[in-house]
Amino acid sequence: MPLDDAFVHAWVTPADIAPARWEPMRDDIISVLRAASRELERDRSDDALAVLRGPEGFGPLHLAPDAVAFNGNAFLGFAGDPFAIERKPRRGVLARASHGGARRAVRRCRTEGHPYDLAVCAVLLVVLRHLGDEARVGTSGGLRTGWGRAAALVRATIGECGQLVQHENGALRWVDAPAAGGQVRSSAS
Repeated sequence: MPLDDAFVHAWVTPADIAPARWEPMRDDIISVLRAASRELERDRSDDALAVLRGPEGFGPLHLAPDAVAFNGNAFLGFAGDPFAIERKPRRGVLARASHGGARRAVRRCRTEGHPYDLAVCAVLLVVLRHLGDEARVGTSGGLRTGWGRAAALVRATIGECGQLVQHENGALRWVDAPAAGGQVRSSAS
């Protein structure tokens, strides 16, 4: 597998996230994005361009009441696929019926290892923490390709989330206790 394949992330969420679940999750996403931005901007001069930008790699991050979207800075050559999470996805999403009949939104983002990968991973971990079993996050990478750093950022920002584990199929999950059964890799707690 080529090295840059370690930076393809995919996630599945309900196609309609209830406002009561979305709003606290969005608040935590914004807090984590601020923390990720501070970390990415550390040691940069005041006149340097920001690392996190809008979905096209230019302008400000898209922080709407029902959506959050961002990318790396295209001017710096740090842009990959845009990252977006929406309460009710409308386009660019494959929705399918799950086993229970509920519609699911399926997304992916290839960050190509650019610095904004930290923010993508951290936001996905917030989504997992808030949506639990209603969300799935998978990656072609492992816990050592940025997920451990993102988990530490999330814990420092929103509090203890449990232990981050990765199943053999690449799926990530927060667990409150060490995983029992099945092959899993875990991050340092």
